[in-house]
Amino acid sequence: MSAGKYLQKYAEPEIRLLDTWPDSRYRHALVIPCYRESPDFLQRLLEQFPAKKLLLILVINQPDSDGNANSNRELLQAIDKLSPPGWQNRHLSLRPWGENGGLLLVERWRETLHIPRKQGVGLARRIGCDIAAQLHQLGFLSSPWIHSTDADTRLPDDYFEGLPDAQTTSAALYPFAHDSGHSPTHQALQLYEQALHYYVENLRRAGSPWAFHTIGSILAISVHHYCAARGFPKKAAGEDFYLLNKLGKLAPVAELTGRAPVRIAARLSDRVPFGTGPATAKIAGQLESGEEPTWYAPQVFGELRDFLNEALEDGGQVCQNPRWREALEELGWQQFTNHCRQQKLQGIARETAFHHWFDAFRTLRFIHLMQRRWHPPRPLRELLAQTTL
Repeated sequence: MSAGKYLQKYAEPEIRLLDTWPDSRYRHALVIPCYRESPDFLQRLLEQFPAKKLLLILVINQPDSDGNANSNRELLQAIDKLSPPGWQNRHLSLRPWGENGGLLLVERWRETLHIPRKQGVGLARRIGCDIAAQLHQLGFLSSPWIHSTDADTRLPDDYFEGLPDAQTTSAALYPFAHDSGHSPTHQALQLYEQALHYYVENLRRAGSPWAFHTIGSILAISVHHYCAARGFPKKAAGEDFYLLNKLGKLAPVAELTGRAPVRIAARLSDRVPFGTGPATAKIAGQLESGEEPTWYAPQVFGELRDFLNEALEDGGQVCQNPRWREALEELGWQQFTNHCRQQKLQGIARETAFHHWFDAFRTLRFIHLMQRRWHPPRPLRELLAQTTL
């Protein structure tokens, strides 16, 4: 799908408010959803990127299930003191930012503009990225990349440099590290981060093409591929996972190795139903009560490796494996093989179709099914002690 078609038919209505946009041009766009955030991050970004021709797009949002707007109101007051609005159209306002940058404020927190609870941060990211894509389409944003992060991150100084070709790469993932200092959650957060690396590394060893992290705060997205994937899904959590699952089918997802990481602050957040905050809180609670956190046993990745090898070699014969039969029935294997037969897919064409079908989502489901039926979870710290990441 072309960018023009996506923006015309599927983008959020906020892009229509850009029809009166002034002649303000920027190089980079950084999208940050803000819900119950302290204004501290604003000064940090201003000091770090004073002359980058950066457009900072803040989507201040609040779900319709939350009636307390105090934090968002305080954030808006801090922004008004820092930089009063210039251009404005309804709930969008543009303010000067640094030497040659801009701060575009999107207010989706007031009562008539609340975000539906089930759409949450996914809709907030979508609004911001749709705006960035439209500004790029109109010629007001020169970089072909949309940067996505969160207010609790510290970005490296070279954050906007050294990205790959946006025409041949759908997304770029920055390295990351969680900052917990000496907080009570330090151990829990370190365990959670190691668990994420354990999962991705074992996917890689199994030969999965979906072996990359899916974290919304470390993401740069090609404008072209963002539009082709129809933007962020409107989900209260997991929006990054589902978007990357689409992007990975359009073009490679690049991991930006060998550079300084995006540093993510430790906080036990309840802003989303799952993700870093809730997962860390769960591990912290387990440690406090003397319960051992558990994670995927290495055997499930062995099953995945064997399945991937056999599925690409002999196709329909994999259903003869008794450990996989039930899982493949649940995942729709027969429908996939019927599709290949009808389309006469062979060789590279069949392999591509297989990896598009057995995508990041089905890979995760396969692992869960193997865990539920054959290989129960193991103590996380024991797994990490036995694994070289």
